[in-house]
Amino acid sequence: MATDRTVLKQLQASYVASNPSGTLSDPKAAIAAQNYRYLTWRKDAEDTNAGDNTAEFVIGGVPANSIVKRVYYTADANVAVQTNDTILLTAKVHTAADPANGLIVANGIMTAAGLGGATRWVPLDITLVTANVTAAVNSVVTFLVTKANSGTKLAAGTVTVVLEEV
Repeated sequence: MATDRTVLKQLQASYVASNPSGTLSDPKAAIAAQNYRYLTWRKDAEDTNAGDNTAEFVIGGVPANSIVKRVYYTADANVAVQTNDTILLTAKVHTAADPANGLIVANGIMTAAGLGGATRWVPLDITLVTANVTAAVNSVVTFLVTKANSGTKLAAGTVTVVLEEV
């Protein structure tokens, strides 16, 4: 049996596909865009010390069954990673059934040779471990930063997780 939301989507798709006003250049993309949710966390300040890690914290809850589509960090200032440094950016999904462990869905390794640093106001994609990982409704998305040999401070910025409702 179809949910009310599914029926509404079908009606919208039918209406938009007929495109009576002729104003939508890509009706299917317009409908798909309605299904995206953005969870964000704001890192308010640059690390106090270069070796500071960011303990795992909750970015937000998953409002409906969703697929993790993208995770990225947008810095407020340039971050130049020192030659021997490594900064690991990790996003996890914790389900209600297993809240303690969490499934790693994205890992980004910032090194001088790898992702390099971050450029001010340019999103730095954090690599998805597996494409199309499903996050069940009421799961929790967390994020953490760990460093090795670090002489690099991570700038203030925003972490964004893009979910597509399924």
